Amino acid sequence: MDIYPAHVLDNAQNYRKILMSYMFRFNDIPDGQQLVDSLLALLKIGDWRKLSGRFRLNENGKLEIHVPRHFTSEAPAITYSHQVFAASVDTHALGKWLPPPGHHSGVRQCSGLRDFVDIRLRNWSLVLNNRTGDVLPLVGARDDTLEELLVRDTGQAEESVLDKLSIGLLGSIVLLIRAIWMTLRDPGYERRVVILPQDEVSRLCVQARSDLKMQGGKELFISEADVLAAWAARMVAASQPRPRPVTIASVINLRFTLDTLRETSGEYIHNLLQLAYVPIAPGHTTAPLGITALAHRQQVTEQCTKSQTLAYIRMQRDHTKATGDLKLMFGSPRAAFLKVNNLIRLDFFHNIDFSSAVIPSDDPGIGVGTRQNPAGTIVDYFTLSLNQATIFTSDPCVLGKDHCGRIQMLGTF
Repeated sequence: MDIYPAHVLDNAQNYRKILMSYMFRFNDIPDGQQLVDSLLALLKIGDWRKLSGRFRLNENGKLEIHVPRHFTSEAPAITYSHQVFAASVDTHALGKWLPPPGHHSGVRQCSGLRDFVDIRLRNWSLVLNNRTGDVLPLVGARDDTLEELLVRDTGQAEESVLDKLSIGLLGSIVLLIRAIWMTLRDPGYERRVVILPQDEVSRLCVQARSDLKMQGGKELFISEADVLAAWAARMVAASQPRPRPVTIASVINLRFTLDTLRETSGEYIHNLLQLAYVPIAPGHTTAPLGITALAHRQQVTEQCTKSQTLAYIRMQRDHTKATGDLKLMFGSPRAAFLKVNNLIRLDFFHNIDFSSAVIPSDDPGIGVGTRQNPAGTIVDYFTLSLNQATIFTSDPCVLGKDHCGRIQMLGTF
């Protein structure tokens, strides 16, 4: 039995409580056995086998990942099952509720870790398409990358700017009272899919940048991600029964922001995430869209410098070692809390390529003339947390840009 460590932040109780389910929708019929065989082949490459392990608690109550040296029917690398339905997705009792490819903008009800999933699917696609030589090695399978970053940092450690947003004891009491009250009221959050055409997103961006020019005259940078976060914050603020502040917690992928990680030729599968907190006063959520987007940009920029990122990692490491949990609540305890995760850079819609497993079909409904995506790629996907969401959190997730150029979002509102 090979034993791999689960690193300090991976051991946080917050992460242990999250159980994610993913549904990927294709408009092709894949050969299931080819998919299984290629995934098994990926899990035989170096430390990729860590992904086929089982979580176990050691004598200190810490998680470890146990990987059998030889897989058997009693201890398989993966479990797999499939069902065949004699119907198309569009006529299936549940499938017909999915938004069809090319569907117009709107909101649809959806019943029914992400960086790690992207990494596995992308490299799984490479093996399936006979590009095993392009599979990158896993980095940090045994060594804690974040701990190494802190050890190598020999400069003067900065205090985290989040210290000024800490809620303190009184704030914790207020949060507890709110939790009890909201549980009794049952806020009834619903999980929804939001589809925005690219021209609508472009219109929002033009509007936001125009707002800034009208305010100060000089051109200030705001990204599409800033505009979408501001738009979501305004939607949440508008849904409140009375004016209250909003705190945006934006998920930052350190793989893209830290040079050390970005320049490494390999894949990281442990949690390399930072939350940047953006407090917005009640009056600012009704201000022009560009003002809210700029506030988001400025706070994220301030909190994501290298020194502040290391301060954040250090704070979370120390808090996890002391309490077992990540420290997640910052800002006003009265605020509506909004967690925003933008996955556009992961590009699931183009990085997943199961074309080699596609079974040719004579069905004209799957013909080239009716589709806007290459064979073997997804038309949409959905994520679902199987544990109960916190009553404080709206969590819009930007799933990405599909093959029609639309932005797909999913979340509780």
